[in-house]
Amino acid sequence: MTEKKRFALWVGTNVLDLVKHNYKADNCKTQSEYIEKAILFYTGYLNTAHTEAYLPRVLSDVLEGKLRSLGDRIASHLFKLSVGEAVTHNILAYESDISMGTLRELQGKCVQDVKRTNGKIDFEDALKFQKDL
Repeated sequence: MTEKKRFALWVGTNVLDLVKHNYKADNCKTQSEYIEKAILFYTGYLNTAHTEAYLPRVLSDVLEGKLRSLGDRIASHLFKLSVGEAVTHNILAYESDISMGTLRELQGKCVQDVKRTNGKIDFEDALKFQKDL
């Protein structure tokens, strides 16, 4: 253990209030220990090229969990949408009297439309094209 020395420390009352309210939550026995840890942490942060090492592990774990949950929800919704789209395609194919050539032309047009509009195609646009409105 290193030798400890007493010295005067002038801080704002709001900073002192933060120390008083948080030192026990950080498992520090004294306010001085809390301030010492804060100084060492901040000095390490300033002196390292890898500042991400100073992100609290809990914050990182929480973010990873939330992102994983979000990814799972998106994947689930995309799966359900894909199943619905496959059902719709099969029903339309069964009821349709469209030739393979016409289908390929329509697919090419749709690819171009999606590229041109960044995927913002709506039913009204398709109806106008199909009915020449």
